[in-house]
Amino acid sequence: MLGASKKAPELRRRELLGEGKDGLGAALIKLVGARAGALLRSATGAEVVVEVARGAEGGLLWQLQQAGVERVHDAIVRDVAGDAHGEGTGMEGEEAGPAPAAEPLLLNFFSSRALRRLVLASSDEGPGGEGARAFVRSLWGRALKGRCSSWVGTHADKVLAAVLHSGDAEVREAAARELGPLVGQPLEEWGKRFMGPQHGKQRAGDQQATVSHKQEPSSNGRAKSKQQQTTEGSTQPGKAVIASKTPQSGKTKRKAQA
Repeated sequence: MLGASKKAPELRRRELLGEGKDGLGAALIKLVGARAGALLRSATGAEVVVEVARGAEGGLLWQLQQAGVERVHDAIVRDVAGDAHGEGTGMEGEEAGPAPAAEPLLLNFFSSRALRRLVLASSDEGPGGEGARAFVRSLWGRALKGRCSSWVGTHADKVLAAVLHSGDAEVREAAARELGPLVGQPLEEWGKRFMGPQHGKQRAGDQQATVSHKQEPSSNGRAKSKQQQTTEGSTQPGKAVIASKTPQSGKTKRKAQA
């Protein structure tokens, strides 16, 4: 294939993302850090923020640009914390100027699901989950701890439930202590309502929830059975088809009955 790199994929990714300030990784971090809240509130932008904030696949961006990824964490957490005090930042950036308060990240359709995916990514073992675990610690300590009562019973429940299944044991225990008296039922039972059958694999389900799908007819629906076609083709108005088998030949003969 023309243009295909002969280098190992991991090495090629490392070169493309780069460790310096002029690499693709640094550019992504700068963009996402400046527009974190606005991107999270959009269907496609939310996907970009999640990938950057978790440090990319396998944690490569976290390894190369840890300080930059932490700045993205800071931008997200400040937005969430501002929502709790009625100080949502809306569209960030120097050029944006004053903007009306946006829907809180924990309540917005796209951002709440993106935050859930990001929190659940912290349960990935090894380097792939380190960036997300750092985000979970920051999110809980600076934006959620002591404020869960303001969010329980809203769309934020899906994010709070994800925290209970995060990859940081201390955060899980602290969240359980705070949420236990608030939900009025066993935490495991409460959390299942928002987590689905597979805790760490919400991406596909959330993506499907953001777009409309037309259900295509199945192969069974497109092709009628041979028996149906034969029966319908032999049927005339006012008559019914009776099928019987002759003992001698085993073949079906049809007799029209008025």
